[in-house]
Amino acid sequence: MCPPLFGRRKNVEGCVVVFRDVTKQKEIDTMKSEFVSVASHQLKTPLSGIKWMCELLLDDSIKKTEQEKKEYLNDINNSNERMLHLVEDLLDVSHIETGRKFDIIKKDTDLIEIVAQTLKDNLQFAKDKNVRIIKCDNAPQKFIIKCDGDKIRQVFGNLINNAIKYSKNNGTVEIGCRHTKNLVTIYIKDDGVGIPQKQQARIFEKFFRADNAFTKETDGTGLGLYIARAIIEAHGGKLWFESEENKGSTFYFSLPF
Repeated sequence: MCPPLFGRRKNVEGCVVVFRDVTKQKEIDTMKSEFVSVASHQLKTPLSGIKWMCELLLDDSIKKTEQEKKEYLNDINNSNERMLHLVEDLLDVSHIETGRKFDIIKKDTDLIEIVAQTLKDNLQFAKDKNVRIIKCDNAPQKFIIKCDGDKIRQVFGNLINNAIKYSKNNGTVEIGCRHTKNLVTIYIKDDGVGIPQKQQARIFEKFFRADNAFTKETDGTGLGLYIARAIIEAHGGKLWFESEENKGSTFYFSLPF
């Protein structure tokens, strides 16, 4: 409140009261706290794993075979990869929150080649999960559009990895596309756990993970879909989904060309 206003006779005749809405500031503070909390928790797990493996390798009192040493180093490498992916996701989120979005560098890119490479990267993961991946018969051999190949590969990687991760044992993941004169739509379909109806409205929120997804897979940041949608929208496209709990999900994204 400002000081009172005095009249000619030095009587108090009024005052100026200024109100400031701090709702937005409180929301930002809450987001910052949530961001730091989640980031710290997600980084702590792989860091703890690396520390433990290093201690085992350095402990001369424990005899280790060459194979065991190799396995420890492989675990350290995997934990390091997880941290790198998390840091990249957090940087992407930071860019989105500050309004910078992404530096989209468009050039002629073959979407089919991106799909093939992404499937190759996830092949072992699919085998470990006992999941079969099929490509729709009507998919072309080559499909060139102008886009940021690295960013679109990130979207494919997230959606395909999620489809495999949340599929049932002996499940199937199907990938296909359809296109019109100026729009291509890609879909990734699984027959997994699906998304509960009451939580579907929140699926693209950062840090959000559905209850059944968290129960099936404890590992995850809840950032992948948030970032994927931002990438597609930065290309002038759209990302959406259809899902039914215990029956599976289909994620679609469209890109103009």
